[in-house]
Amino acid sequence: MIILSARVLLAILQLILVRLLTEILTKDDLGSYYLILSTMSIFTMFLVNPFNLYAQKEAHKLNNEQKMKSFLNNYYFYMIIVVLISFIIIYFANYFYNLDTELIVALILFQSLAINLPFLIDYIGYRKTYVFLAVGNLLIYILLIFISSVDTYKDIILLLIFSSFLTTFLSIAILYSRVYTQKVKYKFDKKKIFDFSIPMMLALLISWADINGIRFIIEYFDSLE
Repeated sequence: MIILSARVLLAILQLILVRLLTEILTKDDLGSYYLILSTMSIFTMFLVNPFNLYAQKEAHKLNNEQKMKSFLNNYYFYMIIVVLISFIIIYFANYFYNLDTELIVALILFQSLAINLPFLIDYIGYRKTYVFLAVGNLLIYILLIFISSVDTYKDIILLLIFSSFLTTFLSIAILYSRVYTQKVKYKFDKKKIFDFSIPMMLALLISWADINGIRFIIEYFDSLE
């Protein structure tokens, strides 16, 4: 029941957010805002989500076996690698597209953590804390937009990064308060993690290419005319 209530509340907050954005931003800025979010989602879909699914699948077991603290250290290290890879790809993509590299990379890091760390908190048995963090993240973002005199998409994105940073910081603090007594002595079988994650990454890549490939081909040949 608590999860259902949280989903309803999140849906309502999303509608409020869309209304705020359409009132504040021009059409061009709104397009730039969603371009940044869609670019971020491509990287999180391929690089972050498969690893997160593994984390969510194993979270309860890892916590029961006193291995969650060790896993979190590996998880944060993996996110740093994701950020570096994303930065390099987006940097070179700027030769073809005009992208806001720093904003996208910051979103990849903090949005991913702000969304996925609360899920881990839920899976180790703290559902009310998860609801508080998930709803609080979006609510803080909306309140920041409402009370701030922002009128450009970059300002809005910076507020999103800030609210995600707050949620990430709070989530890390809560997680470590639950697992701080665990000793960091477990060496993870990285092969097991990547055996789970890499096929999912490849499947997502193939699926995305299948859906979007024709669009890119059409746009390319249209540009030649």
